[in-house]
Amino acid sequence: MGIFSFFSKDKKDKLDKGLEKTKENVFGKLSRAVAGKSKVDEDALDDIEEALITSDIGVETTLKIIERLEERVAKDKYLDTNELNAFLKEEMSLLLEESNNTDEVEFVVPQTDGPYVIMVVGVNGVGKTTTVINLAAGLSLLGKKVLVIDLDPQGNATTGLGLSNLENSEKSIYSVLNGNKKISDVIQKTEFENLDIITSNVDLSGLEVETAGDSRRAFKLKDELASILNDSRASYHYILIDCPPSLSLLTIMALVASDALVVPLQTEFFALEGLTQLMKTIERIKSNLNPILEIRGILLTMYDKRNKLSSQVEMEARNFFKEKVYNTAVPRNVRLSEAPSHGVPVLIYDKLCPGSKAYFSFTEEFLEQEKEIETAA
Repeated sequence: MGIFSFFSKDKKDKLDKGLEKTKENVFGKLSRAVAGKSKVDEDALDDIEEALITSDIGVETTLKIIERLEERVAKDKYLDTNELNAFLKEEMSLLLEESNNTDEVEFVVPQTDGPYVIMVVGVNGVGKTTTVINLAAGLSLLGKKVLVIDLDPQGNATTGLGLSNLENSEKSIYSVLNGNKKISDVIQKTEFENLDIITSNVDLSGLEVETAGDSRRAFKLKDELASILNDSRASYHYILIDCPPSLSLLTIMALVASDALVVPLQTEFFALEGLTQLMKTIERIKSNLNPILEIRGILLTMYDKRNKLSSQVEMEARNFFKEKVYNTAVPRNVRLSEAPSHGVPVLIYDKLCPGSKAYFSFTEEFLEQEKEIETAA
């Protein structure tokens, strides 16, 4: 059964047409950016740069393309629209080829008895940060020592656990990844027992440009975590990483540093669409950078049993991913939305609400899953 097979052909055709309207590929944006241009001037370069960045090409790659385009224009003086389109496609293909031909860094899996590193990954709006906060809280309430690393420049996990994301970057993950601090220097206590955090703020968004010349930057977080993972005095059972909702250098860093992934999946069609893309990224990382990476489990979120689509997506996810899908499904619940504004996990904000009960059930299932993994090993 295909991942979208629960739709009839008519419904699938309508969805496909809708997706065509809402999903723009990078070359479509570039074509519009250069349409009608008679010369490549500063305004044209700005439009091209904007088109590349809004297509999630990445700041570093965008700057390389713009730099090469400026060199080409300086040499040839004039490029018409067709030549410009061809040049951009050629340069992007060359950059991809350069990336594929780069010598792979030898990866050695550390053998340690340290904490288990879990990355919670997903597209925007699926409950990723909410899952990090409440899994961390649930584990800590059950006596497990947990460290949360907020790797999202928005800093929502930081504020959701009662700390400020506006403070000096010297005490955040940014100062670790730019080489100014050791990771042990920026760990902060939360007001919750057994739960520590490394905070984030908006300064982290500039890291990709700042580390452009570092060939090992994808391993930076992993290298820094080694001091905790290899330290017998480190008392953490779990390190949970909250990452940005889009694929970026920060996401790659987290994927390289993690042992396993927990993937929140909103029970709606477009979340399934995003999950298929995420799976491809995970396979690339596993093949080239982190061979031990695995999906620990998929957590259904924003589930509404009154909604037929929620049930259909659940059925399709369970058919496709089998036992990887947790039995627990987190329902839509207003208390889940309110808790972050008070700087506390919902498990503490309202322990009797449906969202709180679901996350505590998920935490117990998560721990039970670990026992099964250890037994199988």
